[in-house]
Amino acid sequence: QHDARQVATITVACSLDEATMQSIHQIVPALANTEAEVVVDDSLIAGFVVTIGSTVYDYSLRSRIRDHFHFV
Repeated sequence: QHDARQVATITVACSLDEATMQSIHQIVPALANTEAEVVVDDSLIAGFVVTIGSTVYDYSLRSRIRDHFHFV
């Protein structure tokens, strides 16, 4: 039987140091039973976005700014 393990994509605003990358690759599989993939996207401005399947947890400054101006 094939283990169809999901991938958690962690999108960050800037490159991470090696210690942080190692922590992500240790912690994410333990918490979410997924493999971790880190992607850099400087358009986030700051913060991060975690995507697991169709679920998105957006803690980026870009989304906070977008949400603020959307509701004003």
